[in-house]
Amino acid sequence: MLNNLKIRSRLLVSYAIILMLTVIISVTAISKLNGANQNLHEFSNGAMTARSLVRNSRMSTNTAARYLRDMAISKDNATLESNAKRVDELIVSIRENINDLKEMDLLDAAEVNKYASLMEEWIAIGGRVEESLRAEAASNTADTAGMTESERILVEECTPTLDAVVAQALVLDDATAVLQDDTLDESVKSTNQDMIIVVCLLVAAVLLAFFISIKVTASIVRPVAEVEDAAKNLSKGLIKN
Repeated sequence: MLNNLKIRSRLLVSYAIILMLTVIISVTAISKLNGANQNLHEFSNGAMTARSLVRNSRMSTNTAARYLRDMAISKDNATLESNAKRVDELIVSIRENINDLKEMDLLDAAEVNKYASLMEEWIAIGGRVEESLRAEAASNTADTAGMTESERILVEECTPTLDAVVAQALVLDDATAVLQDDTLDESVKSTNQDMIIVVCLLVAAVLLAFFISIKVTASIVRPVAEVEDAAKNLSKGLIKN
């Protein structure tokens, strides 16, 4: 095709082809980089966020449990309501974390619902501990010998349920760890594939540009060489018909 064009047209066509290849490679590279960034975004906003929600819920649960335990042991009526308020604030945070976890829909719904159910059961038992402490404070039975009702609920009901909550939280934590590893592996795999595609395009573009440059150079140099040979022959008196 280049042989049928004038020299100026050959150069323009060659430059246009090389420019088009450059644009294609640039657009492809940008697209692949955006895809890699999207994978990392999904990794940070997906698996990592889910794991953070599970762990924040666990920490809030442990803190609330310590408050309940200290309230039952100390029998300090002066700090009862302030500590109960802190427990209520932590419960709000726990429920928000669980709701966010459900909305993300990344983990097994049955496992998340089981965790939420156990958590609500423990929260209800914790509420009964607070009610018993208030009743004991009102009737001045906190200092009586033997185990009080609040202590009984804490030992016989609250602690076993808390153990079940923690165990289920560990199940979710392990699931988020697996999800995090899978998401990261997929992101790395996708990035490597994108890099291979870009490198292949780059190599193909270099080879094609080299081929075009050879063809264009040959199509320009050959006629010039023929003219030069003809001029030499003419100067020697050799004219070919």
